[in-house]
Amino acid sequence: MKVAVVGATGMVGQVMLKVLEERDFPVDELIPVGSDKSIGKEIYFRGKAYKCVSMSDAVSMKPEIAIFSAGGTPSLEWAPKFAAAGTTVIDNSSAWRMDATKKLVVSEINAHVLTKEDKIIANPNCSTIQMVMVLNPLHKNITSNALSFPHINPFQEQERKLSIRCSTREMAFKVRWHTNIRST
Repeated sequence: MKVAVVGATGMVGQVMLKVLEERDFPVDELIPVGSDKSIGKEIYFRGKAYKCVSMSDAVSMKPEIAIFSAGGTPSLEWAPKFAAAGTTVIDNSSAWRMDATKKLVVSEINAHVLTKEDKIIANPNCSTIQMVMVLNPLHKNITSNALSFPHINPFQEQERKLSIRCSTREMAFKVRWHTNIRST
């Protein structure tokens, strides 16, 4: 697979390259893309040196995927050009997150919503991704309960369960505390 990493010389771009390597992502041809000052700079991927190219050169090379981590302004300018050339863009900036025409995707949660027609894909910021990973199982549980028990408000049921757990812990603490006080 031909993959462009836009912002390859930056800190996040370097981490992206490392993750692609660690996960053994099927990169047959890497296209590192840099700013004007980074063009020609060498980066290493899987033990091989690659020279950074310009955005326009990268678009003309027609990668299958372009992973963007170059900031919002370059993303707004260049992601549509990559997309028009048939490249699927995965954008790590805030540029497309609030765009109603672009899907906001956390791959472990909602990658199933993507289609071949989705050429610019936004992802949330890192703290949101972590939060969604934790909240998704709770969401599934509440949704499942709502479907299984339509007569019960799933939010009230979750609150009731949480309340019982808290009360049980409180009672256990009070019993232990009273027991310790009396035994001294």
